[in-house]
Amino acid sequence: MLAKAFGPGSNGPLLLVADIHGPADAAAVAKLAQTLNGVPGIVAAIPAPVASGAKIALINVIPATAPQDAKTSELIKKLRVDVIPQAVKGTTAKVYVGGVTAIFDDFATVLQSKLPLFIGVIVRARLPAALRRLPQHRRPTHGGGDEPARRRRRLRSHRGGLPVGLAP
Repeated sequence: MLAKAFGPGSNGPLLLVADIHGPADAAAVAKLAQTLNGVPGIVAAIPAPVASGAKIALINVIPATAPQDAKTSELIKKLRVDVIPQAVKGTTAKVYVGGVTAIFDDFATVLQSKLPLFIGVIVRARLPAALRRLPQHRRPTHGGGDEPARRRRRLRSHRGGLPVGLAP
């Protein structure tokens, strides 16, 4: 419902958090907010007001695509690799891309790279238990093996081949 009213990216905004150490860093972050409004794939970049002397600045970024869309992942990578480093070059500001959408994207990337190892560990842990559950064909031991079957054969031979309860 939210996505229908405000667009697919409205329910998965990105939060840019900037660590600033002076007026030059604050100016670079303000310029970054303006630059973000012109980046393809971004509907809006809304900077939070920054008090003088503040050490942190926030920019709320609304992507044009849904949080689970591959284009949103590409946008996050583009922001981290190209747009943000270019905007803060020459300053001491550090800008981090966060928010729920970025966290889930990072988690998916880590999980995807570790998936073969994860599956291998699960299979290795479960294989011995699975092998123990397979039916095992056993041969009779020197003591006669299957005692109940031997008892049934003996009863049939004494009652004309019928089990004890069915004899006439």
